Amino acid sequence: MNDNGMGNVYMIYVFDYNPNANFPMTTSGATVILSELDSTTVAIPTDGSASDRYWLVGCFLGEDMLGTFIEINELSAVDVAQDLGRCTDLFP
Repeated sequence: MNDNGMGNVYMIYVFDYNPNANFPMTTSGATVILSELDSTTVAIPTDGSASDRYWLVGCFLGEDMLGTFIEINELSAVDVAQDLGRCTDLFP
């Protein structure tokens, strides 16, 4: 992503490449497990809509690795990667 003067900021997200209205992402039961020294598990929200194809899990600073991870855990129908400010604004 962008360099905010403190290093690169990374966005972790999941994209549903094969959407199916009968089986939306919210019913998948998906989890993302981030592991460095300690592990963090983020479960997909279940309150989204069938049109949601993007799951923004969270963001972190590259030079500090996952120790700076900030969970966002939101679903969206629009490409979250087009809004890089969602992550860079978290690390002023």
